[in-house]
Amino acid sequence: MMDCLRETIENGDVIAVSETRKAFNLSHPDEPAFLAYEYPETPVRFLTLCRTNPAEKTINALSAYPFLKEGRSNTFEVLALNPDESGAEGTVECVSKSGESFTFFDPLFCYNKDELAVGKKYEFGVAAIAYSIEQLENPEIVIESGPALEAERQRILKEDPSADISAITSVTFSMASMRCIIPRDDPGDAEFQTEVEAVEWFDLLDVKMCRMQCLFRDYDDEKWAVSLYASEHVLGGYQPAVGHIVRGVAWIQASVLRAVESEESWIDRGSDRDARMDGFKRAFEAREYLADLHPGVRAVAGAIIGAGWDVTKYAKSTPDPEVPDLIAERKDRKVNVWVNSFFPETENAAVLSDDQKACLERVSKERGQEAIFATVKCKEVGDYFYYDFPDQEILNSTFGNLSFMEAERNAGEDDAVDLDSL
Repeated sequence: MMDCLRETIENGDVIAVSETRKAFNLSHPDEPAFLAYEYPETPVRFLTLCRTNPAEKTINALSAYPFLKEGRSNTFEVLALNPDESGAEGTVECVSKSGESFTFFDPLFCYNKDELAVGKKYEFGVAAIAYSIEQLENPEIVIESGPALEAERQRILKEDPSADISAITSVTFSMASMRCIIPRDDPGDAEFQTEVEAVEWFDLLDVKMCRMQCLFRDYDDEKWAVSLYASEHVLGGYQPAVGHIVRGVAWIQASVLRAVESEESWIDRGSDRDARMDGFKRAFEAREYLADLHPGVRAVAGAIIGAGWDVTKYAKSTPDPEVPDLIAERKDRKVNVWVNSFFPETENAAVLSDDQKACLERVSKERGQEAIFATVKCKEVGDYFYYDFPDQEILNSTFGNLSFMEAERNAGEDDAVDLDSL
């Protein structure tokens, strides 16, 4: 690296600063200024970052690293600028069109920080250089226990209620279509999996470099393109080819190309997803409170809590079908909830008549409350309860779009299955 630093300063070009920064430097001649040198003229270059010392009339080298000069164009909205202590280096946190956030290292942060503004959109050139990379030759995984297996059994039960799901002992998933990055602790570093769409080679001084064109996807299937680089040393003899599924760890860089005019904000687009995650957390935390309820009542209560409602159990000294199982509250609304939860093979449904329901609706209304009636059919197979919700539309119309837990371990283990989230 020392040889690269010296050669970059001696033979490289100084990267021009913006007009804003140039004017600032001219009007503040006694303050230190940053200089960035790049070399050679290849898609990946070496960048040496220096700072002037006007008092001593010297230039001090601060850092040197690979500069991924040629990235793929993507538009993001800036969420935060994160400089280091010196203000020379830093990362940019952005959000995509779907509201998914990413953090990139900006190799020219000291140049670009004056040009970037939180809440504004910019076109960035995005690239990554691999620390490690390998071909994923078998993208299938086999799961023999847990929520994924129970979700598959539930799917089979929906297709054929008489199916012997105990014979289903595993489920196979293909990871071939995954195009993802998973951030690591160091901002800008991420684990990745993607497919190689194009390959080319070039020389960086005496090192052969491979450039692969790839795509990543976020939660809402929004695609963004990346140039993925890897040196021959990192590849270790592996020869990437079009169609290969690759995974590894990479350093992701993004350099601003131009501003994009737009009045629409993307920052809050992830709020619905965040609210769902908060709902799942609240429902999970309420499981102990709901543990003494009939399984189907517990499942309905968890779904309502997950949608952001506060749920309280009605105290019943004896089983009484005319006393609600739950009361759900949010803002100015209070809803009494009757849940007819039963195991058809061993229990009889406690069905309220139409006249009883009308009476209970009237009494609830007199108290400023609503009333809703739902049925849950339960089935026990092995260590799991399975649920069928024939009144999903009624529940959704009252409480919003619910995520129904369709299977849970009957021993109380924490592995509930929400099919909508898989």
